[in-house]
This record gives sequence, C-alpha cells and structure tokens, in this order.
Amino acid sequence: MSDFSAIAPENVFIAPYPFVREKYVRVTPNPDEPERDTWRPGVRFEPVPPDDGEAVADAVGNIILTVVGRFKPGRFPERVFYTRQWESPDGAKFGKNNLRIATLAQFKRLALGYRHEYRLISSGTP
Repeated sequence: MSDFSAIAPENVFIAPYPFVREKYVRVTPNPDEPERDTWRPGVRFEPVPPDDGEAVADAVGNIILTVVGRFKPGRFPERVFYTRQWESPDGAKFGKNNLRIATLAQFKRLALGYRHEYRLISSGTP
C-alpha cells in the first residue's frame, strides 16, 4: 500500500528492500551448530578501482511497516507509531516487534523502501 492519505492504525505498508547474503555464526561458538547462510537487510559496499566503491545487494525482499497510531503533539511535527518486519527473498518474515516512532514525513520516506542507489548482483546462492 502506498496511499499516504491512509496512514491510519492497522494499515500495512510493504516496500521492496535490498538484502545481502551473510554467514551467521553464534556469539558463543557451538560445535554442534555450524555457521549458516542468512539474509541481512541492506547493502554491502564493494570497491571500485581505483579509489571508489558502490553499494550492492544480492537479492530484493520487503520491509513491512504496520501503523499503530498517529499523534500530533501540540506545535511539534505529527508522529507515526509503527512496527517493522522484514521479509527475506526466501519469503521468511523476521524482526522484533518493537514500537518505533517517526515523524510523518520520515515515515513516508521509509514506506517508499530503500532510499539510496544500489546495484543488484546475481549470485549463485539460493
């Protein structure tokens, strides 16, 4: 949903978001659980010779924003209370269910998806 006039409680906004493939290793090593591949929202930076870099992503998933409420505190900018989840390129949903707060303008930018340029590279990993 991208109709910003409908930012009301229980509305859900889903936008494309880049993901990168990473290895997950437990903080406390466990020999019974080897490292495994996982998805991380965002991009990684790869060098571009001679002295530059570019943002790259391995695949595209989604950011899922659920509006909890709106509040206009007096003379201050209107706030949107929301929760955030991620949907990996595999279709798995994850993310803490913490309440987050943003100004209305900031929430609208967030609901549009990743805000910086990146290059999507095709990797042989599923």
